[in-house]
Amino acid sequence: RMSGIRSITIPDSVNFIGLQTFMLCESLENITFGTGLHTIGSTAFANCFILKSVTIPDSVQVLDEYAFYGCPELEKVSIGAGLTRCGQTAFTYCPKLKDVYCKAQTPPIAYLTSHSYEWEWDTFDDNAEGRKIYVPVESVESYRDADGWRNYASDIEGYNF
Repeated sequence: RMSGIRSITIPDSVNFIGLQTFMLCESLENITFGTGLHTIGSTAFANCFILKSVTIPDSVQVLDEYAFYGCPELEKVSIGAGLTRCGQTAFTYCPKLKDVYCKAQTPPIAYLTSHSYEWEWDTFDDNAEGRKIYVPVESVESYRDADGWRNYASDIEGYNF
């Protein structure tokens, strides 16, 4: 546990944040990602209890499973244009997450998870009631039709980034 860390700045030279690197950083309020980052690993920021907002840069291509799982105060997420893969339950159990901005023109691949032998997409399950997922205006229908995103079709709205 790294309970005393309040702020993290990831240098531009870092390209990968590994498994559970900052998991359970109970006091983490602010993350600044460098421009060289391409992968945020599994459970990298899971259970960061007071984190309210995250801005993932355009350089990030892969957001692994459970990356921000169980962040109860997370309200806003901005995902850069470079994201190509989004892992299962990446933002699940974030009950205050109300605004998700995904700048990628093409819907990132969202992976399946298994619950008692039933497969489903659950990247954004158990978020705030009325949550919205904002995507590029010209990509709304692509997102609404894409595996892993269609489960949230009624939450998807166009946005001019």
